[in-house]
Amino acid sequence: MTQTIPDNKKSVIINLYNNKKFSIKEIADYLKVSPNAVMFFTRKHNIKRRTQKEAQHESFLKRS
Repeated sequence: MTQTIPDNKKSVIINLYNNKKFSIKEIADYLKVSPNAVMFFTRKHNIKRRTQKEAQHESFLKRS
């Protein structure tokens, strides 16, 4: 089953990802969709994603 995220959630996703530093998985859990649905949404809406190094750094900061 394909999960979709409504286009009106773009500002919510940008806020969670860029401002609150949520991971793709955390956003998926918050919206009750799969991480793949969030990944597809970010590509569809040209939302710049963090590099792997940036993501690891954010993860490290959360654990500290």
